[in-house]
Amino acid sequence: MTIQPFGQAAFVPASTAPFGLSVDETGESAVNQGWSSAGGSRWNLGISTGNTTQGILAYEPVGRYHVVFQESGLPTGQSWSVTLNGTTQRSTSRRITFVEPNGTYSWSIGPIAGYRTSAYSGTVAVRGANVTLNSTWAEVTYGLRFTATGLPSGTPWWLNVTGGASYGTNSTVLNFTEPNGTYHYTVASARPGFQAPGGTITVAGANVTGTIGFAAVTYSIA
Repeated sequence: MTIQPFGQAAFVPASTAPFGLSVDETGESAVNQGWSSAGGSRWNLGISTGNTTQGILAYEPVGRYHVVFQESGLPTGQSWSVTLNGTTQRSTSRRITFVEPNGTYSWSIGPIAGYRTSAYSGTVAVRGANVTLNSTWAEVTYGLRFTATGLPSGTPWWLNVTGGASYGTNSTVLNFTEPNGTYHYTVASARPGFQAPGGTITVAGANVTGTIGFAAVTYSIA
């Protein structure tokens, strides 16, 4: 009797591989059967005597596939975490990889202070292939609103963040956004005869408002 190995297209040499299952997946008796090489790329199947019905067992290995979570937008070296099917992994690299069989699994991503992503939880289906889910992050920013006083109407003015951006307007109100942090700034106007002092602003998880007071430059005459 020749047997073709399960899942293969041709006969292959095999050494003896006995097994001692008492019941197969159909519920039939399957005691002390064994495979042995018959030479010439053939297998013999030995079956215990005493049964009126004989059969062949074949088991398909359970496939396991990569479930990859790939992030973008976080600073290099930033730690982040993903929980899939109750197992949590943390990493400072761009990818977190799980290995799972076919099925549908719940996942969640841990929050990161100062950053946000579009989805923190969901489900993923594994159907005979690897799966990649992308997680795009953005830094959380807050609104800053400054009102200028003392300038003639329509005069352009600017607020310059030291080491950062410059924001300008010809309105009395200037709006911009920044992430959490402490920033030093200077101010200037299109009219050199009007000046205002610089200062420091701190953003700590909330919007910020302030006033920039321009004053006409005066000179003493000796």
